[in-house]
Amino acid sequence: MDTPVFDPGNGGFPATQEVAALISALSLPSIEPFGPDNAELAGLPPYTPHPAPSPEPASRVSVARAAHDAAVATLAALKCLEDRTAACKAAAVARLLGAADVEAAALALDPWQSGLGESTATAEIATTLCIAQGSATALAHQAADLATHPDTRDALTNGVLSWRHACTVLAETRTLADTSGAKQSDVAIFEAKLLAAAPGTTGGGFASRARRMREGMHPETLTTRMREAIVKRSLTVDPGKDGMAWLTLHLPAPAAHGALVQCTRLARAQQGPEENRTLDQLRADTAAILLLGQALPDAYGAACTGTGAGAGACTGIGSGAGACTGTGAAAGACTGIGAGDCSGAGAFAGAGMGTAVDFAGDGGDAANRGGTAGNQPSADSTGDLNVTTSVGSADGAHQPVGGRYVAPWIRAAGARLQPAAATAATHMPPASRSAT
Repeated sequence: MDTPVFDPGNGGFPATQEVAALISALSLPSIEPFGPDNAELAGLPPYTPHPAPSPEPASRVSVARAAHDAAVATLAALKCLEDRTAACKAAAVARLLGAADVEAAALALDPWQSGLGESTATAEIATTLCIAQGSATALAHQAADLATHPDTRDALTNGVLSWRHACTVLAETRTLADTSGAKQSDVAIFEAKLLAAAPGTTGGGFASRARRMREGMHPETLTTRMREAIVKRSLTVDPGKDGMAWLTLHLPAPAAHGALVQCTRLARAQQGPEENRTLDQLRADTAAILLLGQALPDAYGAACTGTGAGAGACTGIGSGAGACTGTGAAAGACTGIGAGDCSGAGAFAGAGMGTAVDFAGDGGDAANRGGTAGNQPSADSTGDLNVTTSVGSADGAHQPVGGRYVAPWIRAAGARLQPAAATAATHMPPASRSAT
């Protein structure tokens, strides 16, 4: 044909057709396996005795070493080719997204229609590359971000960086750019240092090193990363084999460890001569009972005998006005994870440590969170996470000993997790305070 065929799929323009044609025309050599029965080894001695004559005659050892060196050189060339292919793929994805934007602007589409067009382009990427929709969305964002980092893009194109290295550079520089007070020059200097540190490292090793470099050079980014991580908390279920499934609860570390400690404490209360379940099985069964809102066995009563705020101490999921131990959504005292008035470990017999978590941002009762109104979290309900760690005694008294994730210190540049001021006064239950 003398003229190109125009179709809606590729626009029919030579630039699009030529790139696809050139890539399709690429051919890689066929590599034969190498082993003891290889034809090159036929009739050769095992090795050349010392002293070897010059030039050294061929032997099975010399041929094997030459094949080894050639294979290493081939792997290095393939690694560079993979990196360059990743850069080419990112450029193609960015070009596709750019074409979708131009089309949306030319047709004067409204925001909803433009968003639908972008989703369609992402779905086409996923279908073409045979990847999940979420992976295609991530690839689209990374490709668009890579286009704004020419140095990183050139390093990937030249085979100096792998795709994973490039994504690490993009993620770390984005964190710095999103941090309040960071200048564009700071981002450029940091990116140059990352590119200098990347060669010769593995993807995982470079990710850890890049994170340490960012935290060392710009410690103020710690607040940004923690804020981003807290927003991503989630609960997911992944199917397993043989009728099983994985329940993953992604929470801040204090809440996760507090939940594990609570399940362990309740699981150990069931151990005895007649109990044949392991501690891991007991923990799993306890967590399932708590999350399903079922009644706990009588054996749990030994772990909850102290006094707490409200109408008494109980174990399970709180749905009333009493105190609850475990996962609570009540207005009573809660040790573990709650969305109301959480009083630490005061509901337990004996001294212990608990973590009260407020996901709703309402803060609960200020006196139960440190005794002063100044320690009460903001009530703006913006999805902030408030965590208070406290120590409980046998009589239900508790004192704050840790800090909390609250909106004020997250929003303040350069702020750190400030521990609540220790107080010698015993915090009484709400009913006792109202009587006084």
